[in-house]
Amino acid sequence: MANNSEVSQFVENKIFLIKKCIGINKDLMDAGDDVDSITSLIEQRGLVLKTLEDLSATTDPSIVNGCDQKQKDSINRMLTLLLDLDKELMAAMSETKSRMIASIKSNVNNRKVLNYASMDVNSSGTFLNLKK
Repeated sequence: MANNSEVSQFVENKIFLIKKCIGINKDLMDAGDDVDSITSLIEQRGLVLKTLEDLSATTDPSIVNGCDQKQKDSINRMLTLLLDLDKELMAAMSETKSRMIASIKSNVNNRKVLNYASMDVNSSGTFLNLKK
């Protein structure tokens, strides 16, 4: 049987890690198109999620089951918030990805046009003139 201090410590640790993930998600939302900071934040988030997973896996089941309904509700609310932020984050990242792809396509097309415009008319005409 787990004592109250162990249960409280487990709940505090779990909520701390979930809040840390929520904070990282907010930072990811604010990162915009900064690929370097996004990469760093995603790595941090992965480490926090791994720690959260390890906490649940290594904690004695009697401690986990010792949580009262108020503590479980608190954890569930935090997890729901995290999942909602994940959905918003995925939508924002998808939108950013689409904008970047459109920008790259536009840039490639502009470069093609510039390359065609910079060709020498005399040399480019010989390729098209079949009589020569």
